[in-house]
Parts: sequence; C-alpha cells; structure tokens
Amino acid sequence: MIEDITLGFSALHSLRVIAPYSAAQIGRQSGDQTTLFERYDINYVLESRLIGPREDPTLFTQLISLPGSKILWAKHFSFAKPDLARYKREISQEVVRISVAKVEHHELARIYFEPSPVAYHRYLVGLQYLDHPSLLKLTRARKELKAALRHSANFVPALGSLARTYSKEWQLTPRREHQLLKSAEDFAERAISVRNDLSDGYRELGVAKLFLGSIDSSVEALEIAETLSPHNADIIADHADTLVHFSRPGLALEKIQRAMDLNPVNPDVYLWIAARANYALNQFQTVLDYIGRMIDPRQADGLAAASWAMLGNQDEARALVRRVRENNPAFDVDEWLSLVPVKERWHNDLYREGLKKAGF
Repeated sequence: MIEDITLGFSALHSLRVIAPYSAAQIGRQSGDQTTLFERYDINYVLESRLIGPREDPTLFTQLISLPGSKILWAKHFSFAKPDLARYKREISQEVVRISVAKVEHHELARIYFEPSPVAYHRYLVGLQYLDHPSLLKLTRARKELKAALRHSANFVPALGSLARTYSKEWQLTPRREHQLLKSAEDFAERAISVRNDLSDGYRELGVAKLFLGSIDSSVEALEIAETLSPHNADIIADHADTLVHFSRPGLALEKIQRAMDLNPVNPDVYLWIAARANYALNQFQTVLDYIGRMIDPRQADGLAAASWAMLGNQDEARALVRRVRENNPAFDVDEWLSLVPVKERWHNDLYREGLKKAGF
C-alpha cells in the first residue's frame, strides 16, 4: 500500500515525494526526526499505522504539516472487506486524493493568509456567494473580491474568482452584454500575468474565451489549467464542457467521467455536460438518463425535448416544449443556436434537427 500511495503522489505535478526506501528509514529513526525533516526539506508527513486486534486491524492515517506538527487530516480505514486487494486500491486512491487536496488548501491559506489575513478572509466570503450564483449574490461576491484585492492587489485566486463573477453574470442576464465577457477575460489575463504557474487565471480565461466564441483558445487555456491542477474536478468539468463545444464529445465524456469520479456527488452542471456530450454521440436515451439524475432537470428541458423527439416520442417532447414556452415564450431555435458556439457544423445541425422535431 505504501508503494501504491507513493506512485499516486509521484504522478502529480504539485508535490515532490520522498521515495519509499528513504521514507521508511526516516520513519524508523528513534532520534530527533525534526532535524531529518529539515535536512531533507520535508514539509508534510503522511503517517500510517495499523491499530487494533490482529484479526480485525484498522489503518490509521494522518497528514501532518511541518514545522509545528499540525494535523491537517486523519482517518481510520477498516479492513473488514471481502475483496481486500480491490479495497486496498480504493484506500490508496482516497489517501492520495484527500492528502493532495489538504496540502494544496493549506499551502494556499499559508501563502495568502500570512501576508494579508483580511484579504484572505474577504476572498473566502466572496467564494460563499459564488457557490449558488444569482445576480444579487454575484454583486455581493464581486464586492468582497474587490475588497480582497484592495488589501492584496496580486491575490491570484481573488482575481480568478472576480473573472468568474463576470462570466456568470453574462450567463444569467438575457442581454448577454459583451463587456461582461471582456471584463472576465481581463481579470483572468491579469491573474496569469501575476502567477502563470497557478490554474486560476487559465481556467477563467478558458471559460471567457468559450463564451466569446474562441473555442480553440478556450481549449488551449483549459488544457493548461488542468495540467497545473490535475485533480481539480471543476477545472476538468470546465475542460469537458469546452470539448463538447469543440465537437469532441467522446473526449469530453472521458473528461467529465473523471470529474465525476473526483466529485462523486455529481453537481447538476456535470450531468448537463455529460448529457450534451451524449446527444452529440446520438445516445439520446443516455441523455435522458443523465437529465433524470439532475436535482433541477427543468434547466435541460430543451435538450430533453430534442432527445425525446429523436427517439420518436412526440408526446413527451411536446410536453417539454410547452413547459419551455411557458418560461420563455420568445424562445427561437436559430437565435439560441447562434449563441451556442460549436466547432463543427454537423453538431449545430444535430441540435437543430432535434429541436425542430420536438416542435420548437
């Protein structure tokens, strides 16, 4: 299991991991381990040991930050499983995933909290408003994020999140003002200019470029973002979304499945991306299956109507068309398609065919 976990860490870009042999030798030292940690420039220790009776042992694991021996995470894993080999792999994957997330969060907090606690606090408040965005909450989030930047002008996560407030506002407003996307693009590029080794700016640049219709640039930016943060489920989901628009639905499905594995209580937006990718692959029943798992499936009524129509079920399609018309009487297929950037013409034609068959 130690080898398995070490291999998992070694595949990452954000950590340097001590090889198992050296780690074992350091762990066996009975003297002053702190001196050894300093000598080898070790910032975090993942400690594991078996506890409990031999017939039913429990693996105790804890992640410790040095110096100061602050425990960032601890958990017990039971081995009372029939398929121990498979379960061992599951434990290894969870230990790697959680440890990396905790280290990255702790590093972010340390980097930004130590020089400016007020900026970091205002940033966290802004993030809470971004969790479930509405126009009112976006305004409040923007206020907090701008306050964070007044205290720390080069706070990259705040710059990235501020960019997201503008792209989200563009999505929520019917006017679709071009300047909102330009503001998102500007803040994203500013974040990249400050730190081009962090994913925040590239992610938001990719999202803004997509809505601006620059699909190639969007894919390029999100590829960089995912390379810099290979275990960030939301970045992978954004990358999958752009790949759908790039008319690469098969690759998009691979990406969104990985995001779902990392974020197993799937948000609606993940299911929406998976549904759209499957529509592009003519998997219309699978589209409906994903939409059926959404907490609020009404936001996908148009896609569901098109899928039912392509399956030949006009009754279900017409019922959904009526519901869409109730919420948006002015809905026009050609106008909507003009706002949805796609790389290949066949992709747009497939959307149009399903929507027209449904009765739009």
